[in-house]
Amino acid sequence: MKKGFYLFVLLWIIQIVSNAVNAQEVDSIKLSYYLIKADKLDIGAVNSFPQKIKRIISDQSPYEIEIQNHPTNLPKDRFELIKSRHLNPNASYSIDITEYLKPTKLIECGSPEIGRISDSLRHGISYTFDFIKSALKFVSSCIKYDNNLAKQISGGNHCTQSALETLHLKTGTCSEYTNLFLALVRNAGIPGRFIIGRILMPDGNQIYHAWAECYIDDAGWMPVEVQNGNTWIPDWGIKLFACKDFMDCGTTLSEIKAHIEKK
Repeated sequence: MKKGFYLFVLLWIIQIVSNAVNAQEVDSIKLSYYLIKADKLDIGAVNSFPQKIKRIISDQSPYEIEIQNHPTNLPKDRFELIKSRHLNPNASYSIDITEYLKPTKLIECGSPEIGRISDSLRHGISYTFDFIKSALKFVSSCIKYDNNLAKQISGGNHCTQSALETLHLKTGTCSEYTNLFLALVRNAGIPGRFIIGRILMPDGNQIYHAWAECYIDDAGWMPVEVQNGNTWIPDWGIKLFACKDFMDCGTTLSEIKAHIEKK
């Protein structure tokens, strides 16, 4: 969400080509380890899959936390579980998960316009994972990245456009891609939450980024890279906040002041 976006896209594409950034199954997992330093973060989010806190050096601002993170690949049993869940718009969830089905000012999942698109994407689809892929493809292909808006958000001078605004303008940043995607999946009965994180790029630079997580029954939260339409986040994407939308995170990017170190 800053000037280095085009470099980020180029590096991300290279990563996709060399190691398809989509959920896939493996028999064994190699974990990565990172140190997070930040003025603001959500410890609960930091300690949720695919991340796990290994050591808390400081539990108050400025925070300092060591974590482990899963790579793109998933354990075979978890991946099979994710693929097997049927899409059920009327499914019931616990109260804490149901919060991520509700509309917000930025994610108008109850809008008739959002509903029509969600219904069209759902046509002929029986499984939750397949709908997620369909929604990712739709969102990542219909929005053009807005560099000016990215600069405003990075500087704390703008929150984010809503899902409907983004649908009409067909432009936005990673936050707007995520808002529209979350509106579509929530409308289809899939709980979805907004993630703010930090991307540690191969050249050592770091940028803030937004993506989504979808809740799949019995499998838990599954991260998805909305901007590029991928069903996973590389292990160098570090989650800092998990919220109903950007405003629910209660911060601006300029206030987080996060830095990530690979161990």
